[in-house]
Amino acid sequence: SSGSEDNIDGWAKNLNGLWVTQQPDFSSEIDFNATVALEDPHCAICQLFKPKSNQTSITVMTPPLLGQKSTVLVSEMCFASNSSDRAPINTSQLISSDGTSEILVCFTCSVAVHASCYGEFEILDREHWQCRRCARNAWEATCKLCCLRGGALKPTTDNNWVHMVCSIAIPDVSFVNVSHREPVDISRIRPARLRLKCGYCYPIVKQPHIGVCIQCSLGKCVSSFHVTCAYAAGVTMEPDDWPYPVSVICLKHSSSKRREEKRPLPEVKIGQRVIAKHTNRRYYHADVTDTTQQIFYHVDFEDNSRSDDLYPCDIVSHDCEHYGPPPEGSEVAVKWTDGVTYRATFKGYHTVTLYHAVFEDGSLVTLKRELLYTEDEPLPKRVQSKLSTATDMQHDIFYTSPIVEEKHRKVNSRYASLTLRDGSTTDESLTGDYVTMHGDEGGHMYFSHSSALPVDWSMPSGSAYEGDSTMYHQV
Repeated sequence: SSGSEDNIDGWAKNLNGLWVTQQPDFSSEIDFNATVALEDPHCAICQLFKPKSNQTSITVMTPPLLGQKSTVLVSEMCFASNSSDRAPINTSQLISSDGTSEILVCFTCSVAVHASCYGEFEILDREHWQCRRCARNAWEATCKLCCLRGGALKPTTDNNWVHMVCSIAIPDVSFVNVSHREPVDISRIRPARLRLKCGYCYPIVKQPHIGVCIQCSLGKCVSSFHVTCAYAAGVTMEPDDWPYPVSVICLKHSSSKRREEKRPLPEVKIGQRVIAKHTNRRYYHADVTDTTQQIFYHVDFEDNSRSDDLYPCDIVSHDCEHYGPPPEGSEVAVKWTDGVTYRATFKGYHTVTLYHAVFEDGSLVTLKRELLYTEDEPLPKRVQSKLSTATDMQHDIFYTSPIVEEKHRKVNSRYASLTLRDGSTTDESLTGDYVTMHGDEGGHMYFSHSSALPVDWSMPSGSAYEGDSTMYHQV
């Protein structure tokens, strides 16, 4: 059978016995669940946002006690994002004011979950509580969305089972009853997503199309993997924003992101020459003409999510423009990017310096310091590949606005429409297809698409176009 000990990489050593290609071993699932329960915050669902890491220090881990509470890491947005009711429900009866919820441990399989994360409102016998899978005696239940056993499972609308972590992270999956977190609807998964292959477990299970994969959220990265495989391998997953509540950063981009975050930021003065991103999405030299100070507010929402980049005008319950920020700890109403107003607690504010940079074509951008590069700074590869020596006015088709301000809570759409040469436009029906950019001698661009890559294709070191689609980029 595949999945033998000899074929398993280091990240997956502790998963031997849990692969769906192996014979069911309930005792291995119990051991796995009990081990996960040792790690703070003890919830098998919240662990999605605490990826595995190679710790050099010794950490003392203890199992959760009966009735113990811990901090909830998964916000209500993650459960409600794909449901018909987009407004997250009030979970105050399951989450305390300090953001904690009671830990429940299954008497049978030892899986530990927050009552709020699992949607468990009525707990009659905490000592002998059972998860839904064990209460139904589904001993050989496997997740339809990945290739690993164990973990917190919920029933689906078609009488199967899925991991709650997989259901949260896969955009096409939704909870029919958001408050109770079940049943889970997996009927709307796009065919293109089903064609993705997991880059982690394929060498182990040797079957390319088991379960459903997600992809790295950064740029044009096409890395794909199962949610549980990615978690076990240490892939970073973080709560994000509508309409994709979970941000996934593959190991390659995670390391480059850490390097970027540690980048020293030398002082930039008015009149200095810098490198910045133009409205045509390429990088050019520009001159800093002015700076402004922008205040951003911090709030904690009722569903345990938070934001630290709100503009004063986003708080609609308080006249911040005239009276300044609300008192810390006060309740406020925040109008979010989806048009819905949410209740939150005001936590504080910080001030950021924004730089106004003018390109040689006269267009202006307003950016934070970390988005500018001085001429003496080493440039990341992604910037080098898109650096041009001069803005060319023949490409003014891309200039949608003379001023580009750095927006807060921006969501990068993976399904932007493009006009094809035949006059049609791409939309979500082409999700997973490959969009090709072509050019002619007159400098005009057009696009075509196909469901597969050309046989002689190889990943370019740097694309000539940085949009929501690019040369043979899978959308």
